[in-house]
Amino acid sequence: MPEYDEDVLAILRPRMPEWALEGYYGGMLSPDRTRLVGYTWQVIDRNDENACLFNDHTALCGGGHGSIGADTEQRRVYNDDGTWTSKGLEDCIREGIYRAYSTSFTGALHEGKWYIGCGLTFFGEQMDEASAKKYNALGTTEPDYFEKGMFASYGKSPLSDRGIRYIEYEAYPDLPYVVSTVLVEEKRKVNRAFSTYMNLAFVRPFFQRLRIRHPEEYVRSIGLFSEDDFTLIFPEHKKYFLAVAMVERQQLGWRLVWFFFDTATDQFYRWKLPTPQFHDHSYFYPEAVVEDIKAISSWDDHRFINSSRTLDEELFWQEYVLKKERDEYLWLEQLVHR
Repeated sequence: MPEYDEDVLAILRPRMPEWALEGYYGGMLSPDRTRLVGYTWQVIDRNDENACLFNDHTALCGGGHGSIGADTEQRRVYNDDGTWTSKGLEDCIREGIYRAYSTSFTGALHEGKWYIGCGLTFFGEQMDEASAKKYNALGTTEPDYFEKGMFASYGKSPLSDRGIRYIEYEAYPDLPYVVSTVLVEEKRKVNRAFSTYMNLAFVRPFFQRLRIRHPEEYVRSIGLFSEDDFTLIFPEHKKYFLAVAMVERQQLGWRLVWFFFDTATDQFYRWKLPTPQFHDHSYFYPEAVVEDIKAISSWDDHRFINSSRTLDEELFWQEYVLKKERDEYLWLEQLVHR
């Protein structure tokens, strides 16, 4: 790896926080200049009152970190029964077990935009600066370096060949992992923000009104992951969504109910297509949600739920949700006016 690469640094500098580039010493671009790798190396100053935190660094790198060259025994805390646990990051820094660190940058150019992922590695007393930089450079001289690891695509990976599913990466089968990882995280944040807002502003009040107006039919409504956080399924454009909940009905028991919401009119409808199945108790129901829609959509696994995936199949929405006959919705029944 070059000792210093102005072109890589020129790409990283406006896209990364200034503190993340402290100790930058080298990087390289792929021959077609669409992929990059770069590294920092920095001694940890234990006299710095913030040295034990590294909150910004771990957040930038997805909340995780690795370590190499640190004494294994020093990192262990033994319990009275002879078992042991590993010391946390702060303890390893405070006690000098970790003496330096590197931030790695892996990037790929896609549709005119650089997508950059970060990794954080701490080094112990067994890895001096030269050894750490040599470790960082492993594999970079191989001709296919920019086709492997974070530069590989899900569709061409051994995981895909073995039938191991990563639901979120299936949406980007031909993109490098570093690109799809950033896209997945960005989309996940947007989807969660949308779901949180819609639940607070519309869905929870709607279920409250249902209970008030139809107390026997809607005794209690339970969201999938928390009681009042209802699962929403929507296309990427988010002009409408389906909300699903486990609902108790007097005497008959518990069943899944589905509602459709149009964001342009703030109007709720009952989605009539799924046939409710009553049970004498509530239960954790991701498989039941998928069971209701898998025959009419590509969502055939409960891992689609609460992921970054959106249901972007026009046939599903137009044929099985919004279809009309004689200017009347076939599968939607208007229930409550806002």
